[in-house]
Amino acid sequence: MDILGLIAVFILIVAILCLVYYFILSNSESFNGLNINVPSKNSISNLSLDGGSGENFTSKIKGKINEYDVSSFSTDAFSKKIDAFLDEKSDQLIEDWSLATKNDLSALEKRWASTNDSIEDLEKRVDEFSDYTTERLDSLDERIQALEDKN
Repeated sequence: MDILGLIAVFILIVAILCLVYYFILSNSESFNGLNINVPSKNSISNLSLDGGSGENFTSKIKGKINEYDVSSFSTDAFSKKIDAFLDEKSDQLIEDWSLATKNDLSALEKRWASTNDSIEDLEKRVDEFSDYTTERLDSLDERIQALEDKN
């Protein structure tokens, strides 16, 4: 991947991160109940699968997940914002980076087919001209030979 490709990927990643940030800001009420606690080093070293309470680790996780209402979290708004951003900026990216579109490629394919047909026609005409010229030269050689024989 060349440097322009890397720059394009970087720009898209930054744009997606900005959209995620604005999505979280605009839908912050969905995240109000979300509490993220980072355990300390001592608590991590004392962890066991049952948590010391005899309760199964997976049931603890399932219980925590069930506490949150994930049905209220919708990605439709976020997807719409990403789609709108890409639609808005795609024409500018295509123009700035001189990218080819499907329409450009189909037009190029049509031009290639037309050029290929033209080349085949030209080859036929050159072959006909070559044959005609060879016949004329042979005729001229015969006439020259006949004139030389008379003298």
